[in-house]
Amino acid sequence: MKSRHCATRRAVARSRRRGDGGFTLIEVVIAITLLVAVMIPFSAAFITSYGATVGSHAREVAAMLADTALDQARALDATDQQSGCPLLAGRSGSAVQAEWSSPALGTTQLLAQTAQASDTSEPCPGSATTPLPTSPQSQTVSGHTFQVYYYVGTCWETASTSSSNTCTNPANPPSSDYQMYRVIVAVTWSMPNSGCANSACYYVASSLFSTSANPTFDVNPTIPYIDSADNTTFTIYSLGNFQVTTTGFPPPTYTDASYGNGACTESTLPSGISLSSTGLLSGTPPSGSAGTYTVCITATNADGTGNQTFTLTVVKVPTSMAIAVNGSASASVTYGTAATLSESGLPTGAQGATGTVTFMSGSTTLCTVTLPASSCNTPATLTPGTYPVTALYSGDNAYLGSTSSGATLTVNQLSTSMSITVHGATSPYTMNYGSTATLAESGLPGSVTGTVTFTSGASTLCTATLPTTSCS
Repeated sequence: MKSRHCATRRAVARSRRRGDGGFTLIEVVIAITLLVAVMIPFSAAFITSYGATVGSHAREVAAMLADTALDQARALDATDQQSGCPLLAGRSGSAVQAEWSSPALGTTQLLAQTAQASDTSEPCPGSATTPLPTSPQSQTVSGHTFQVYYYVGTCWETASTSSSNTCTNPANPPSSDYQMYRVIVAVTWSMPNSGCANSACYYVASSLFSTSANPTFDVNPTIPYIDSADNTTFTIYSLGNFQVTTTGFPPPTYTDASYGNGACTESTLPSGISLSSTGLLSGTPPSGSAGTYTVCITATNADGTGNQTFTLTVVKVPTSMAIAVNGSASASVTYGTAATLSESGLPTGAQGATGTVTFMSGSTTLCTVTLPASSCNTPATLTPGTYPVTALYSGDNAYLGSTSSGATLTVNQLSTSMSITVHGATSPYTMNYGSTATLAESGLPGSVTGTVTFTSGASTLCTATLPTTSCS
């Protein structure tokens, strides 16, 4: 009994000597509970930080994919004058329409400013491949899948130097605006805890490409260089338009004043014709303005000035006409009757042709009409015969002269009748042998010429030369 008590006391003593060297079960449970409670907010912060790091990496990858796609587009020919048009190659109209109707995330605003462009048979014949496809392309990088979308369209940059030069898609682009190709690349991916709405992320980039070929060499491509033709032709009474164009940017302002040192001697342009500040030469030349005019065109922008000596030629209005004889292409009259010759087709009214139309047959003038009258009469005394008719229009200050032929006038001889007498008596008449008889005709017009021969069978009795009407 005693030994058992001592053993118990020694155990208690050993326990007391250890002090805080141990924990009870309750202490351990409480400690674990506190540790979990403290770590919960730190876990959420760690997860968020990890998600942000991964999302930033994904965005960098998306930017790299978009830049690579735009570099691919820059390597293609974007000039619509070149055969093949690889920028649009293989992009059919129906595929582009379907692509536009289901836009990728982030592209709506840019697509609204861009007109659809597709591979048509004229500028891009027989395209076999599609370097910029119309369907999304999947790219997997670091375990994440990205969708790459290509959109190719056109837009117009305003020619106004006061504008921000945003490339837009107006309903009716002014002729002075510059057409550009716009390539839009959208990269989309899905990633939870990325900060993207509904975990749907996107990155969009775009670039503009000129639709016309660049010069082979230009030491300063921003200075205006007038690359349009140096001449044009307007016609009197017709509205004429000619657009002067230049290389260089920003768009220049145009003037038509002499540019110094006698390099160009400016002509005074006809009334109503002028050169606008946007380079449009336009107007309707008036009557009397036919001729050649020199225009000293100066194109100026912030980077410099370009000049061109331009020739405007104003020509008269061409004319044509049809002619008729008594209303038909050909007609006959009897000697002593005038024929009416007429023209049709020359302009009439307020801007009608003036001058004369002369009707000729060879070197013979048949008659002349002074416009606006359109017909005149031939002499009634034209010698019987056939007359091919030609009409000659003289022209005036507004209209060119012209010639027309193809009509024919025939003048027929008059039919005649006469009666004869012997010594003033009608037949029969008896006379003695050795006597002479006077034979006479009556009934022929007094104006006729020629001869009247009196015969008996094969024998000629006598001949009268008109206007003498008798012979013996």
